[in-house]
Amino acid sequence: MTLREAEAALEKAGIKTGAFDVLTLAEEASARSRASLLSSRFDDISNEAWFCRFYAMLQRRLRREPLQYIIGKWEFYGRCFTVTPDTLIPRPETEMLVDFAVKNLSPDAVVADLCCGMGAVGISVALEMGCRVICADISQKALDVAKQNAEKLGAADKTSFVLVDVLACDKPDGEFDMILCNPPYVRSGDIDTLEPELSYEPRLALDGGEDGLLFYRAITKKYADKLKPGGCFVYEIGYDQAEDVKTIAKENGFECEVYKDSSGIERMAVLKRAIKK
Repeated sequence: MTLREAEAALEKAGIKTGAFDVLTLAEEASARSRASLLSSRFDDISNEAWFCRFYAMLQRRLRREPLQYIIGKWEFYGRCFTVTPDTLIPRPETEMLVDFAVKNLSPDAVVADLCCGMGAVGISVALEMGCRVICADISQKALDVAKQNAEKLGAADKTSFVLVDVLACDKPDGEFDMILCNPPYVRSGDIDTLEPELSYEPRLALDGGEDGLLFYRAITKKYADKLKPGGCFVYEIGYDQAEDVKTIAKENGFECEVYKDSSGIERMAVLKRAIKK
């Protein structure tokens, strides 16, 4: 087998990123540089010492298991985070939340990262700003991965982790200058129609209720008293949810500003207390 043949197998399975995926898997299996692998895409690798490991990973990818789970890590905001099937895979667009926090927080701020998953947002903010971040999630397994990431990346002294069900109005102690949240926001009825890779991600981290807005309603209403004066909610939102989130904000006494991601999709909503006139 050659790497080019492996690419073709992935492409035949409907995976559009076949070339990238094969190089990533081969790099992980062989410990060779990407440049070296790229220059030998047409060489037979069947007798290489690392071939069996590569082939086993390739079979997993052919079954549409996400690349990130296969290699067990992924980059977010310039750092390599551990990723497991107990956590949502970090997406590039979610880095918008960190960008906003970095531009609008001071080092003495106290921040909450709700529905934190493997901790990508909260840990990144803690490391970039040196501020205190409370990471909260309903999944103990996800929190265990987040703690592991904090320790590995040097954020253990700036972060703490609490088991919280935001829908049940569980709340971390204290008040916050900013509450960051990338909640589940896929409509329940849409989950089974999504790309096959998403079937491997925890449904708990995807399911936003019948209309996808369950968590925005609950958090905006129940956590408003956890914001310090001048504090704000910063949400990641779905591509078609901006107007609904604006309505939720208004109903709870907040003004809402929506920001587009690099693809021009409305992706982040910032909610601040409406100024009384």
